Amino acid sequence: MLRYLNTGEWCDRNGIALEKLYGVELHPRGATLPDLGLSPLLPTDLACLSQDAIGDPQYTIEGWLDRID
Repeated sequence: MLRYLNTGEWCDRNGIALEKLYGVELHPRGATLPDLGLSPLLPTDLACLSQDAIGDPQYTIEGWLDRID
């Protein structure tokens, strides 16, 4: 049988802070999910850009807007 868990409890156990709006029982904090044994990924593992590329005009909205004629 599939086990279930509460999203808010999972976030608490894994040190994930939910934004104020979503950290209430009526929103994701109170959701029931299947317990698939998942663990969170580090922000560095999720990053699309290297630290050197952050702020580079080719990756910012400001840089893109500057290229519009």
